[in-house]
Amino acid sequence: VEGNDYEFQLNSVFSIEYFESVDRSFIYLAATINDNTYNFSERIYGLEKVQLEFTNYTKGFDGTLQEIKYSFTDDSENGCLYVYSVYNKSNEGTKKSFTLGLCRLDAINDKFIKISKKFEKKSEEIVNDVLKNYLKSKKKLKYEQSVSKLNFVSPLSSAYSLINWMLDKCVSVFSQSKDSGKDISAGYMFYESYDSYNFFSVDKLCAKESLNVLNPYVVTQNYQPGNDFDYARDVFIIKEKFIILNSLDVFRDLEKGFFSNKIAFFDVVFQTYDEEVLNIKDYYSKMTLLGSQKQLPNTFTSVLDNAKNVKTTFNPLDSKPSRLMTISTNDFLYSKENVNIDYKKTIGQSIIRYGLLGRQVASCRVYGNLNLKIGEVIDIELYKPNNSRERSVDRTISGKYLIYTVSHLFNNSGSGGFMVTDLILHTQKRLKKLKDD
Repeated sequence: VEGNDYEFQLNSVFSIEYFESVDRSFIYLAATINDNTYNFSERIYGLEKVQLEFTNYTKGFDGTLQEIKYSFTDDSENGCLYVYSVYNKSNEGTKKSFTLGLCRLDAINDKFIKISKKFEKKSEEIVNDVLKNYLKSKKKLKYEQSVSKLNFVSPLSSAYSLINWMLDKCVSVFSQSKDSGKDISAGYMFYESYDSYNFFSVDKLCAKESLNVLNPYVVTQNYQPGNDFDYARDVFIIKEKFIILNSLDVFRDLEKGFFSNKIAFFDVVFQTYDEEVLNIKDYYSKMTLLGSQKQLPNTFTSVLDNAKNVKTTFNPLDSKPSRLMTISTNDFLYSKENVNIDYKKTIGQSIIRYGLLGRQVASCRVYGNLNLKIGEVIDIELYKPNNSRERSVDRTISGKYLIYTVSHLFNNSGSGGFMVTDLILHTQKRLKKLKDD
């Protein structure tokens, strides 16, 4: 601060919260500080450098005790953190506190960068180029190979915006494998976790094996850590109730085009106009899903029967589209070696694919565990309400979930403080396979 270094004592830190999310390009933290000592809340103007480390001792998925450290220092691979926000200033008698919003230097640099350049490379090569040569990031990139070699000029875009613009246009090598639906191009996700940047297709994320395949998370009433002889499962118990935030919203899904969409394409080079109608019936059975239901319910089938792929003059009544869109494009977006890629289907399929991933959203709080990271899949078992000792699994909401958002909260109150992990989980409807399937 103003050229001077200060060290906070542990009792001056009320809490530290670490966030990462699949739909956010960068990680960020929030630190709530006791302001009695230095009166920092009035002296911080933004972009001050902060060094921070925290350690979590927990059981791993194999049952062994692990020490996991998250480090944001000059010597760490992540580098230091920087102040981008100051909020929640509070003054209660003799107690004064404030919260610092913190992010890595990459996120700060992104605001200064505007890229205007012609790209003609594989999708993952463009992502790596942008991160290394424009953001000057030292963080490694984990990625899935693509078959799509994109050809475009970036119009003064920021680094993260350029990458996010490409996501629904990327076709994965995995989409052509035996584990995925034929010719499905579902789009990609770009996100930062503690260890790396990540660039993977939605289908690839949904095809992952569960982290905890041997010990699924279980809701246990009145559970306290150490009550079981199976101590390895202490960190796999849901601390607070499992809530389904969103399970069914047909109006929302229709408005976003998840079931049926119609896109009008205008080629800015050749001045041509074309239309494409896509509906979920044609692609659902081919997509990689977290759940076990591979066929659409009959209710969807009957409603969408008339939504056929018919090219005609632009008429909202044609083919029952639930969302109408217009997109400027050009025939040179994909390089010559990608002539078999149908760009018009790619865009429509990605809308359907992204929508399916978020049809059922849940939240829960578990005992603090830094092993839990976004982009991974966990298996959860929840029981039906039953007063008897013989409990049965609720198969309508139990099963595989993609970890979409993670928040690790270190609270320094009480004796020695504690840590909890809050999760936002995404999946499709009806997870566990029923006996009559």
